[in-house]
Amino acid sequence: MSPNILILVAGAVLILIMILLWIWNHMVVQFHHFKQMQSEMVERFAHRRDVIPYLIESYRSAVPDVSSAANEKLGEIISQRSQTWETREFDAIWAQEQSLEEKIQDFYNQVENRPELKHDIGWLEAYNDIQTIHEEVEAHEKEYKDLRTRLEKKSKTFPFTLFSGSLKREL
Repeated sequence: MSPNILILVAGAVLILIMILLWIWNHMVVQFHHFKQMQSEMVERFAHRRDVIPYLIESYRSAVPDVSSAANEKLGEIISQRSQTWETREFDAIWAQEQSLEEKIQDFYNQVENRPELKHDIGWLEAYNDIQTIHEEVEAHEKEYKDLRTRLEKKSKTFPFTLFSGSLKREL
């Protein structure tokens, strides 16, 4: 074999290795962004769960005669909150948080016309905090779903299929 052919083969192999490393790096960067978004969403979920006791305490101090229906809703929120704290997997946390969010929204709808709550600063603060967190989570949720879809589509196309096995285990 002549030295020129050996240099060409070595150069082609080197270029191929560089391309594969670039593809791997590209996938890893996007995957780390994906994991970072998951951790940010979990932090926001935890912050919302931290505000719930303040919301309940403010409600009970502002409304002295709590109805049984409101007590039932509060009990559901508290039990859902405790179940969510025990969950560790992201998809399970997300499902639990969506259920918790629905219960909080049902509770808001049930008590929104109470005149005592319209002037209670603690209730209004907790309500606004939870609404702000809800809006942040919705914005992150859309971006998260888009990134997940993009990663899943990309893992099905060539050259990314070479590394899709390790990526699918993590998604």
